[in-house]
Amino acid sequence: MRVVLFIVELAIGGTQRQVYVLATSMAERGHDVCVVSLFPGGKFWTMLRDDPAVSTCSLFSSKRTGLWNALRYRFMVIIRLRRKLRALDSPVIYSFLNTGNVMAWFATRCALSSRLAWAMRSGNSCLSTKSELFFRISKVVSRSVALVISNSNAGRRYCESRGWRPKRFAVV
Repeated sequence: MRVVLFIVELAIGGTQRQVYVLATSMAERGHDVCVVSLFPGGKFWTMLRDDPAVSTCSLFSSKRTGLWNALRYRFMVIIRLRRKLRALDSPVIYSFLNTGNVMAWFATRCALSSRLAWAMRSGNSCLSTKSELFFRISKVVSRSVALVISNSNAGRRYCESRGWRPKRFAVV
């Protein structure tokens, strides 16, 4: 089965490591795995790029500085991600972290038959203004997400206490 894993970036971090482990493990089990990020680079990007069993692609050729907060850049991300997801034609899209989850949600609206799953990897933590905005958007749209996967019961309880209501919530 083809699976797309979407994450904003693959720099060093716990979620990025989980994406790397998940992608390589799924590929070892015979799945066709493609990791999509906004731009190439980072320790885990390099490791995945060098793994012949996993395909990688980025939506932009380099990291954009100064434009990240611009609304038009976010629309460009969603449009490019939607095109990439259509081209990959995967039945499953698994996105990571609040920003990536919201971008994937917008990109999969209408006309894509893929099932969207979100990874929730943070619990009761202090969120920046940008992260809080994406968390609030996540709350509103979570009802239409097929599955949210949390890495802790505390994370699940935190999301539920903040109003998340996905169709299904799992803890791994």
